[in-house]
Amino acid sequence: MDDKDIFNILDNINDNDLECLMNDLYIENINEDFVNNEIKEKIKKKLNIKIENESRNNKKTINNIKKNRWVKGVSGIVAAILIFSLTINFFPSVAYALEKVPIINKLVQIVKMDKPYKYDKGFENLIENEKYQEINKTVKYGNTEFTVNAIVADNSKMWISYDVKEDPNILWNIEFYNTNNEPLNWIDKGNRDKRYAEIDLNEKLEDFKMVITLFKDNELFHKVGNEITKEDFSKYLEEIEKYKITSLDVLVELDESIFNDSLTKEYKVEKNISSDIANIKIEKIEASLSRTKVYLNVENNNNLAKISFKNLRLMDNDNNIYFEASDKSIFDEVIYNLENGKNIIVAELYGGISNIENLKLICDKISYVKNEDKYITVDLANKLVKDNNLGITLKNIEENTVVLNVPKSNVVLNDHSILSDNGDMKFTKVISKNPENEWLYEFDNLSCDKLYFEVLEIKDNNVDGFDVKLFE
Repeated sequence: MDDKDIFNILDNINDNDLECLMNDLYIENINEDFVNNEIKEKIKKKLNIKIENESRNNKKTINNIKKNRWVKGVSGIVAAILIFSLTINFFPSVAYALEKVPIINKLVQIVKMDKPYKYDKGFENLIENEKYQEINKTVKYGNTEFTVNAIVADNSKMWISYDVKEDPNILWNIEFYNTNNEPLNWIDKGNRDKRYAEIDLNEKLEDFKMVITLFKDNELFHKVGNEITKEDFSKYLEEIEKYKITSLDVLVELDESIFNDSLTKEYKVEKNISSDIANIKIEKIEASLSRTKVYLNVENNNNLAKISFKNLRLMDNDNNIYFEASDKSIFDEVIYNLENGKNIIVAELYGGISNIENLKLICDKISYVKNEDKYITVDLANKLVKDNNLGITLKNIEENTVVLNVPKSNVVLNDHSILSDNGDMKFTKVISKNPENEWLYEFDNLSCDKLYFEVLEIKDNNVDGFDVKLFE
């Protein structure tokens, strides 16, 4: 079988079939771009040699695939080759680790599934350097079980794989605590069947505790967003203890190889960045395998409410690039809130820097929002929008629907959680934006007098970025 035959077989697999293959491999929420023609061609090239080798031992099945275009054999051979190829070629160090530690494989696959095609480089660095630990601790109450499977971690970031066997009559809540019983900042990731927690760390941990609180099921717990009134919330606080069943603790003691002082290196920088909107000083960087933290001292003398750095990144002497670590695309930026005067911003970039020689911090542009533009105020009682510099006006209010006229297309609002004058958040149920620049927001209720739409970005508000060599 020559290259032509191999590519003829692959040509018989259309985009839909390729997506089915991906689904067979349990890669959910895959980016549409992943199966476009350009990417598919790259996959074909990477599969070429492996398919040829596989075909030597599976000529009969390959021939059946060629004749029938889509048969069961595709998932058996091509799918297996595909996942092997993607793992080896895109994440070679991860593939090496998976062979040695099967239980870590589960966490790796879940993280990859959660962020298809935007794999966390810091996570991969930890796997490559064997900064992981098998746990396998389970606690039970009746038919409910919680198991901590494994962790991948250093002093900056921790990923925890855990499983839950649920009882339909019991609700539960999870929190994580450090050695001093202080809560850890964590985000629940994955899905119902493949769970993991992602935790930001600013300390060396010797152990941590997973605390699971169990509650009897009650309709009050199932209300979300705008369904929760002030009366409900007060009732919730009063009755929550009444529905509590018990708490379960999982204490995890960590290997010294995962958490020790040598894992994070601190470098003093003290470099000034020239900018038209603020005095910015790079004070230091803290580098670990998972994250590189850049400490920026921003002196805000221009009444700024927010600042962001487009494509903030570090570049080392070998032209390796370490982008800002975020669930967003690397082409978006993290938005930082500012107070007047001095502000310390800690920008988190992907880790793994091994050489600081000629290390540079680079940003394409700096964007900002001034305090006077921080919110768009909608006066529901008087049916108007407070005067603003962005030209946003009210078109209509009807029952639980607000329609704004937004003449400038360069404005980005927080569309999903809007502050009310009652101090609570109003969560949008429907958002619609038409070509006439009419932005419609539908809520479950509008039991308030004013709404405050947060302005996240004004695209015209930007100045030149920077390219600063950190060490001489």
